[in-house]
Amino acid sequence: MVAIRHGAPVKGHDLALLDYDGAARYLCTTPRHVRELWAKRHLAAIEVGRSVRFRRRILTALLRLIASRLFAESRRRWWW
Repeated sequence: MVAIRHGAPVKGHDLALLDYDGAARYLCTTPRHVRELWAKRHLAAIEVGRSVRFRRRILTALLRLIASRLFAESRRRWWW
């Protein structure tokens, strides 16, 4: 069993779970925006009772998706 301290990443494991505030800091946005993304089902989460937690791996995948779309859009716009 691997122990987790306060959402700290464990080497070799992706067990870090973040709350709304932590996810907002990781995505450089507001907790309200993270709640909206989750409510619209654009962001996967783990629900434990009334608590909602986000995996860091999922947040990183979201950032990569946004970056790839922005890159593709910029190439379409400037490189005909």
